[in-house]
Amino acid sequence: MNHVADVVDYFSPRTSWEKNVTSTRWGKYITDVERRLILQGHELAGPPTRALEIGIGGGRWGRMLSDLGWQITGTDIDKESLTICQERIPDAACICVEPDSREFPSQSKSVRLLLGIEVSEMLECDWFIQEAQRVVEPGGVFVGVFQNKSSLRGLLKNWFPTKDDPNAHAHYKESYAPWRRKMNQHGFQMIEEEGLCWLPFFPRDSDSRLVPIAVALEKQLGLRKMTSLSPWIVFIAQKAS
Repeated sequence: MNHVADVVDYFSPRTSWEKNVTSTRWGKYITDVERRLILQGHELAGPPTRALEIGIGGGRWGRMLSDLGWQITGTDIDKESLTICQERIPDAACICVEPDSREFPSQSKSVRLLLGIEVSEMLECDWFIQEAQRVVEPGGVFVGVFQNKSSLRGLLKNWFPTKDDPNAHAHYKESYAPWRRKMNQHGFQMIEEEGLCWLPFFPRDSDSRLVPIAVALEKQLGLRKMTSLSPWIVFIAQKAS
């Protein structure tokens, strides 16, 4: 089994989305946080069995987990991205789903590790939490990213939507604190939470030289711990045994 540090192909951009966001300073900053918490979730989940990633795209996270021993199932609405995903992870089940699909392609209590990375428009739906509760086995782990309406970035996005962003309507529609309570009600306990993307003037694909300064300020001011007001929250949740 390869150690994650020995593999460099995970983040080589293949899809148009990856090319836009993973080669920039802001994109790398977000990717580093996501990768670290996914690896923490991997460790917390125990011996690798079945993992399900919703919105797997080109499969960069799935490939990382596959090399760590996980049996990967991934869903996406984009067939082109899934073709790349299948090339990256030949043994994975890459499943194209309809945009309005409300079911995960997994049996109940069959998934040990669930990923929902940057698919906040789905995480915010009640059916997503219900499906997570259904498919994740007792003691299983859910790692995801939530975009928080109750943040300065969320307020600005809702007050001044970007006209050239076709997906602007899909983001920052729910607040993290009540969503977190719903997760608790469905048997998930938050194990780790980290807030990020505090400064609102950097777009997702920004390569500004000010990004390292913004990241340093987040850390020095302790903003990453203020999850109720954080624009993005990367979290690890574990289902009760």
